[in-house]
Amino acid sequence: MTKKPQIFLSYAREDEKQVKELYQKLTDAGFNPWLDKENILPGQNWAYCITKAIQESDFVLVCLSANSINKRGFLQKEIERALDIRKEKLESDIYLIPVRFEDCKPPDRLQAYQWVDLFEPDGWARLAKAIQEGTKQLIPDTESQTRPSISFESQSVDIWPPSATSTKRPLHFIWIVDCSATMSVDGKIEALNNAIREAIPHLQNVARKNPHAEVLLRAVKFSRGAEWHVAQPTSVEQFQWQDLDVDDGPYRDMGRALKMVAQQLKIPPMPAHGLPPVLVLVTDGSPTDDFKSGLEVLMNEPWGKKAVRLGIAIGKDADHKCLRQFIGNSELQPLQANNADALVTYIKWASTEIIPVPNLIVW
Repeated sequence: MTKKPQIFLSYAREDEKQVKELYQKLTDAGFNPWLDKENILPGQNWAYCITKAIQESDFVLVCLSANSINKRGFLQKEIERALDIRKEKLESDIYLIPVRFEDCKPPDRLQAYQWVDLFEPDGWARLAKAIQEGTKQLIPDTESQTRPSISFESQSVDIWPPSATSTKRPLHFIWIVDCSATMSVDGKIEALNNAIREAIPHLQNVARKNPHAEVLLRAVKFSRGAEWHVAQPTSVEQFQWQDLDVDDGPYRDMGRALKMVAQQLKIPPMPAHGLPPVLVLVTDGSPTDDFKSGLEVLMNEPWGKKAVRLGIAIGKDADHKCLRQFIGNSELQPLQANNADALVTYIKWASTEIIPVPNLIVW
């Protein structure tokens, strides 16, 4: 192959020293390892870069130690992504390799994969052999095949291998939007309507460049109660945004809105397999109903749990704690929009830059 296979290194921060040594050893041996500390540039969105790198990598090494086996946080998301990508490969393929730095019990979900012990004398030789053998199984690159690609602004993501059929998979994108009375202050609701309208052409452009996904848009609004603002999943090509109006009361029934979304993420009407939905929660305050129970109902649905969940806080009074709980990752913070320009920027980002990531991952 003219292109060296990429090897993603998944690890706990406590094992950084050993991982850097492994990175250097792989590099010296002529491999192409990917490590966040080495490959993510200052100013880049690290969560996006990691997710993209997992998808693009030919191998994922899950580095295990007493530090990592019970580690919470983004490490678990990395493992979950890799395991789901593994489902799309042949049983005989070498892709996910547990790498033990010390004698420890691998997590149950990795027990099916033979691990390698780097603390044993033959550990490195066994790992190198596994990568070499796995490389032989990879599909030949552009010398004999053509890779379709999604390009969006300055980023490019390869899709490989091509789908066995040309059928598009639905990708559901749902805005969950605050319409309480305080959204009328300082022109917040007008800024939100404008931001979503401006994002639609960008989202259409991304969808046109992705032959494997059909982007379907919906929106839920909440204030005194919750209701579908756009009830039917609508193709992005036909989608037209209808401006939201604010309610006259200080109510934010956010929990009820999440329950409504959860109902639509059940199987059926959602398929058992497909592309993870994208849920974007936008608010300028705190919920006035039982947010916790609403979030529990959402997370009890497989598609709710697997969804890409983003939170946008409008103004200084937005409840960051609830938004963080919705996002479900303690290492990620809600996007803070303190003015109309920032809101436009974040709505565009949530509507376009995040879309290509789940498009490439089929559950």
